[in-house]
Amino acid sequence: MGYTLHYFDDLINVQLKSQNRKLTKQQIEEIIKQAEKEKTRVIKIFKFDYIQTLTPSEIEKKVKYHQINLYTLTNTLYEYQTANTKEFELYHALQIIILQINDFLSVYFEIYFDFSMKLPFYTYNEVSKNLKSILDLILGTLTERDINPDFLKTIAEIHNYLDKRPIRLTYRLTTYFKELFESIIQAIETTNDNIENKIIRIFYDFGFNDSVLCNYLTNKITRELNAIESINEKIFHLHTRLKEIRQFIISKPHMILNIGITPINKSIETWLIEDLEYHKHSNVPLLTMPPTGQSTKKIKLNLSTSELSFFLKHFFATDMFQQQNFKQLCDHIAKYFMDHNSKPYNPESLRTKFSSVSTASIDKVKTILISMLNGINRYS
Repeated sequence: MGYTLHYFDDLINVQLKSQNRKLTKQQIEEIIKQAEKEKTRVIKIFKFDYIQTLTPSEIEKKVKYHQINLYTLTNTLYEYQTANTKEFELYHALQIIILQINDFLSVYFEIYFDFSMKLPFYTYNEVSKNLKSILDLILGTLTERDINPDFLKTIAEIHNYLDKRPIRLTYRLTTYFKELFESIIQAIETTNDNIENKIIRIFYDFGFNDSVLCNYLTNKITRELNAIESINEKIFHLHTRLKEIRQFIISKPHMILNIGITPINKSIETWLIEDLEYHKHSNVPLLTMPPTGQSTKKIKLNLSTSELSFFLKHFFATDMFQQQNFKQLCDHIAKYFMDHNSKPYNPESLRTKFSSVSTASIDKVKTILISMLNGINRYS
């Protein structure tokens, strides 16, 4: 009772792989019938035999091992289906059968199932298509409600999580977006006024910690500040916003979009604190400014905005700077430097992009720091 998928392994990786002639309808029906029997057998082994004879840790290993192999088998069938449309009916039916085993594991052994795993191609296509249609419906409804176009663009950025095949959805993100969309639709149906604020609150509850939302919210507060002339009134306004964000009770603390990245409410709170410090000490210079009328030639860096933001945030955390804050640092970096494409850095983006950095960007910054450390070690 070790591995239960030998039948499917042999059928998919040996028999169907070497199949040259088109199968008859009777042969297809016989294969599907046998596959259904095997599905029932596998489920019974997990549901009864494993439960009675194995320890929880052993069951967990079985579930994860079978989940990985079910994923591989399903994707192999999807590739067959793409390359050979003649046997579409068979490949499609077998994918459904295998995914039913996988679905059983996700429900019956939920505590052991790896929900961080990417969806198989077949499931991804179905789920992505469904979620995109719901998102488009939400955007269309909000457009009719005369919502801020910039806020609509922020919501539309969710398409990036649904469209990019190299990333693909995980089981966890699938559940996340389904529940997020349900909450937004409910808000649209029950709210007549301030729908934008209601959806923003939903984003807070769901830990929607993508940098695009952080940028939208900080830009919104910046516009509010720009409409205020008095420094004291600006400070009071920031204190009010900070009090509001700290009083938020997050109703779904277990929900988060990007694991390992600061929750959106904490990012905004940090931004507000930095902005408060900036306005309190706005007369303290960070660097010597060039004389009036003297042009400032920007220095080109081989770093994107998110890479530089990630680097600066951790560089600033060393407390090397005295009596300054992160906003001032970003303002001055943007003034004197430009990116590898000769485009100026946006100071607001530098302040927020560190919270949503790709693995590739993190690796690039690590490589730079390791190279610096190796250079320093030569002197010791």
